[in-house]
Amino acid sequence: MSRFKRYITQEWMAFPSLEREKIMTRETRDVQFNISTSREIAETVCTSAFDSSEPYKTCHKYVSDLSNSSLSNCINDVIMTGDHSITAIHVEAALHQCVTFVGLNTTLQNVHPTVTLILQNLCPSNCSGHGVCNTGNCSCEVGFGGSDCSFDILSPPVIWESTPTGTCDKSLHQCSRIYFNGRYFLETVEKNCFITKQFIDNDGSSIALTQLERPLEEENLFRGSCSLPSDDVTSWVTKYMFNVSFDRKQFTQTFSFFIYQSECQYHTVEKGYDHFILKKGYCFINSACIQHTVVNPENLCEVCDPGKNSYQWSENKDCVPVSTSKPPESSASTFVFIVIAAVMSFLVLVTLIVCIKVWRYKRSRRYANFNANGDQVYKRNVVRKYWMRLFDDGKFSYTPEGIQFSNLTYSSHSAEGPD
Repeated sequence: MSRFKRYITQEWMAFPSLEREKIMTRETRDVQFNISTSREIAETVCTSAFDSSEPYKTCHKYVSDLSNSSLSNCINDVIMTGDHSITAIHVEAALHQCVTFVGLNTTLQNVHPTVTLILQNLCPSNCSGHGVCNTGNCSCEVGFGGSDCSFDILSPPVIWESTPTGTCDKSLHQCSRIYFNGRYFLETVEKNCFITKQFIDNDGSSIALTQLERPLEEENLFRGSCSLPSDDVTSWVTKYMFNVSFDRKQFTQTFSFFIYQSECQYHTVEKGYDHFILKKGYCFINSACIQHTVVNPENLCEVCDPGKNSYQWSENKDCVPVSTSKPPESSASTFVFIVIAAVMSFLVLVTLIVCIKVWRYKRSRRYANFNANGDQVYKRNVVRKYWMRLFDDGKFSYTPEGIQFSNLTYSSHSAEGPD
């Protein structure tokens, strides 16, 4: 069975596999971004938004320790994005901070109970007309999200740019995540990256194509990222194509980039197509850059020789094979024989030790003999070691060495001898 190779074309790059029928289309807010917004304009826009909020003015009047962090954040975000509508998010954050302080301030609760009740039941932006306010929390209508129900969660987020762009050099970077800058990546809304991963061989053919889904992790409202899977296929370069969706029905535009290794690969773009060329003096084997004359660590008789083959190990004619023969493994019968031999050796050793002990024991005593008159005479050496006395059960009479009696005998238990 031959493997079908699909060559990269402009039609393939259109990423048709992620095109889906639009079941529901909704008009998104038309926001013009002015990246050159000055600080003076941003301060004016944010201050005006905060001053026009009656709940915020009430909070600022009765809560003395209310900070200006939300106003400062609003100014910085407007400078960065040029989006004036973002002020509502920061007014909401300030009100949330106010309600928290009111809940901790028992003096304010006792002195101004009516104001406390009003502030504790505030809903951000009055739920933006897309939800119901209930004791300070918004219950949003279907299709809207966020704490103030101001976000259209059925429309995809807007992505301004992605990182990496075009290429990611694996010789310098890990290339393990995709980063996005855009709006809005809400914490309470499910977000997913849809990724197509294509492995491309050195002749430009497609080796494999896989599709997968990864959760998008938000860093803030304007920045998020998705993890990339590790390479499980050996390839010349790897191409990623991806987009983002909230509901798996509507998607952002498609972004793409290549992962390559600048250590041994040149990257060029001609007529809109990406080309990757192997540098001189290198081999590319098993997705790794190998320099000329480097020996294969798994086979010392193979070497990188670009003159012969730049993508496979070449034979090293000067190599002298080293014998790697191993002694034959012992069979089961050999193992049984060794065990039996060990047991028999142990038994022989025990028997030999017992015989020596008995012989030494008998040698240390003199047993009964008969004299010429027929009298029985018992002679033996006095047992001098305590542990040897344990073998003397008292049945044999004996006399101390050098003394003989014909009729009178002594029991070993009554004998008095030196220890």
